Amino acid sequence: MTNWFINRLSKQLNMQKSRRT
Repeated sequence: MTNWFINRLSKQLNMQKSRRT
């Protein structure tokens, strides 16, 4: 996996977490 890919996933997960909260 590439770094940018992980970074993108991390961002998406972070956004989802924020929305869930």
